[in-house]
Amino acid sequence: MRSPDSWWILGAAATVFFAACAGAPAYVAPSGANTASLTIVNGTLDALPVFAYSDGRNCTGKTQMHPGIARRASATLAITANTPFTFAAAGSTALNSQSAPRGRIAGVAYCTFVGTFVPRPGRSYLAHYRIDMAREGCLMTVREQARDRSGNKSLVPVAGFRLRDGANCN
Repeated sequence: MRSPDSWWILGAAATVFFAACAGAPAYVAPSGANTASLTIVNGTLDALPVFAYSDGRNCTGKTQMHPGIARRASATLAITANTPFTFAAAGSTALNSQSAPRGRIAGVAYCTFVGTFVPRPGRSYLAHYRIDMAREGCLMTVREQARDRSGNKSLVPVAGFRLRDGANCN
């Protein structure tokens, strides 16, 4: 269980992330054959801002993909394929006495995730950002939306997807 001091530190980190991103230019979605789609699902109770980096390796070229996906909603955006794509999502959610893990009375979970992968042209990807009560925080997964041999939809892990430390790319 996190100490009360760690919640303040996480809260401060999220505040810095949001403040640093306030002036980010708008994301320009690519078009053409060399694109893929990314659907971002916000499974939290607060709006979820999402950002992309043109140079994810050096965390430069930040743009705002979405100013805040509404709670329990999603947004689909075109992304460039065949090149590393880095995006970040940061959010918070209140934990009440019924939802607080391991008997914690109440609090706030602050989380920043940065993910990198190489999308393939014409493919669809699903990033799901949600609260993970078992871990007392948040969780982000990225899956490819595929079809099996029978034509049934399935979600498969994205080869090479890497979650990065949000503190190192904000």
